[in-house]
Amino acid sequence: MDEDEEDAAGAIRHAKERWSLLFALKCTVESILTSDSQSSIDTNDRFNRVKSDLERIIKHGLVS
Repeated sequence: MDEDEEDAAGAIRHAKERWSLLFALKCTVESILTSDSQSSIDTNDRFNRVKSDLERIIKHGLVS
């Protein structure tokens, strides 16, 4: 595999990782919006999941 092929493979892998991270955030936010739970524990758990998803996105380099 030459350097161009390695760059292309790396770009594809990065795009798949980015899609996976953004999809996880989308699912988390959708679950919060569709939940009818009024429990503060459930709410805190959901917001902690959003925070975790966002931290993974920032660590991956999607947001500067």
